[in-house]
Amino acid sequence: MLSGGCLRWRPWGGGAKGSPRVLGKGCRRRPGVGLETRGATRPWADQAAAPRPFPGRGAGPGRGAGGRADAYRSVPSRVKPELSEARAIRRQSRSQLVKRRSQRHTWARRPRARMSSQRRATGISRDNWHKRRKTGGKRKPYHKKRKYELGHPAASTKIGPRRIHTVRVRGGNKKYRALRLDVGNFSWGSECCTRKTRIIDVVYNASNNELVRTKTLVKNCIVLIDSTPYRQWYESHYALPLGRKKGSKLTPEEEEILNKKRSKKIQKKYDERKKNAKISSLLEEQFQQGKLLACIASRPGQCGRADGYVLEGKELEFYLRNKARKGK
Repeated sequence: MLSGGCLRWRPWGGGAKGSPRVLGKGCRRRPGVGLETRGATRPWADQAAAPRPFPGRGAGPGRGAGGRADAYRSVPSRVKPELSEARAIRRQSRSQLVKRRSQRHTWARRPRARMSSQRRATGISRDNWHKRRKTGGKRKPYHKKRKYELGHPAASTKIGPRRIHTVRVRGGNKKYRALRLDVGNFSWGSECCTRKTRIIDVVYNASNNELVRTKTLVKNCIVLIDSTPYRQWYESHYALPLGRKKGSKLTPEEEEILNKKRSKKIQKKYDERKKNAKISSLLEEQFQQGKLLACIASRPGQCGRADGYVLEGKELEFYLRNKARKGK
């Protein structure tokens, strides 16, 4: 049966029952050459080759002599033997690769260390859709993670030489992540005096004792600062000694500041100031030790600074009492 169009070989037939589809004479694949069924002449095939039935199958309708199977088998394979061998080798290697992958990805053989490292590698997320509901039910994640839901690790600012990292945040703004700080501006509120001074130690934190042990600078932690800048200001402003033991000798510079000869007009100003120069006994004891208790009011991990105020009055009494209780 000849056809004028270009048709693929389909042994299950397309026209009359039992007849295979053929390549016509007008085919662009083999111009001028057509396929005929049942022993027709084929220039590229051996005419002496008899049609072979399917192995292991007997004669019957569609099988044996003149059936569809014989017509299918009568067209010889034009694939070179070396190509068929290469395909078989490729198929075998592919099956072995799939087998190895399945063995590798079994849950029982996956090491626990890899699982924990993968969990640790995940980012910090501040969203709530990955958590369960109040009823205990799971939520379906209907979108992926968003940039505005991410979180950053804590700065954990320590006492040491100044080290600050700049972080780019939402809106193109900048934050200053203080990793190490050792100085800050602290205000002496009752005297309206602010000085830059050295941070010595972290002594109390209401939220976590671990932050005291690791000496981490956070907002509202209680620190010890150097009292020297405040003592120098007090002595120059009031012309009175502060935090000195009785009988202690003064240096020539200190003697010049405290016992300097002044005009009557200037001396009158100092006399007026001395009327309000009295400070609390607790603060005076701290000045004698050379250290003051202060509270950090800024956020070192956000603004990169450790600024605060000197503790006074009832607040100082409260923290001294708590510090003594924790020290026991």
